[in-house]
Amino acid sequence: MPIVKFRTSDGILFEVDLEVIKCSKVLLTMFQLLGTDDEEIPIPNITSSIFERVIQWGTYRRFVSRVTEASSLGEFQHSKITFRHDLFVDVSIHTLYVIMQAAVYLEIDDLRNLISRAIAHVIEETSVKDLRKLFNI
Repeated sequence: MPIVKFRTSDGILFEVDLEVIKCSKVLLTMFQLLGTDDEEIPIPNITSSIFERVIQWGTYRRFVSRVTEASSLGEFQHSKITFRHDLFVDVSIHTLYVIMQAAVYLEIDDLRNLISRAIAHVIEETSVKDLRKLFNI
């Protein structure tokens, strides 16, 4: 598979497998319209630390799709696929918010849904007093 080069807002260059970016409608479209083997595609709204999370998510989605295909062909025998969603979302509320913004911007629906559930869980587990402090109310 081809490698796609992306430059984040903080100037970091990422070389990502095309299969990994297929989780994002925006990244895939950007590659189809702008991408060549030698050119970098700018991502001005996303920092490198958040883009690393996006790549982790895309790698996970790629793995799941391959396992599902192999499983349907009878080639994969494991009964359970585990991706530690709890570890993926075990970050500050601010980081969850920024990942959510990236998921919306890049049109990664399943990542947006996961982060929405994580934020809802944080809100459920937080006292009213702490929520007021968190949201500066």
